[in-house]
Amino acid sequence: MGTLAMQAEDWAKAIAWFDEALAITPAFADALWLKGRAAEQSGDLAGARRSYEALIKRAPRSVNGYLDLAALEARLKHTDARRRVLLQGLNALPGHPALQQALQAPPQP
Repeated sequence: MGTLAMQAEDWAKAIAWFDEALAITPAFADALWLKGRAAEQSGDLAGARRSYEALIKRAPRSVNGYLDLAALEARLKHTDARRRVLLQGLNALPGHPALQQALQAPPQP
C-alpha cells in the first residue's frame, strides 16, 4: 500500500503505511528505505535522513541506504558528510561499483 501511495505522490499516506509496516516488522529494510524516499519527496529532509541512517544501522549492506543518504547530503551541500557516507558504505561493501562510482563523481545537488 505504501508503494501505491508513493505512485500517487501521497507522501504522508506512504509514510504512514511504511510506519505501520515497521511497527509490525521493525527489521523491514525496504520499508525504511522507501519511507526515506517518501520523506525526501515530501520535503522532510530530516525525516529522510533519519530513515536512511536507520536503514544503514539495521541493514549495513544496503547500497540504497548509502547512496540515498549520500545524495541527500549532496543536496544539502554537505560535501564532507557525503564523502563519509560513501566511505562508510565502501567499508561495509568493499569494492562495490555503485559506491565507488558515486565517490569518484562530483556531488550532484
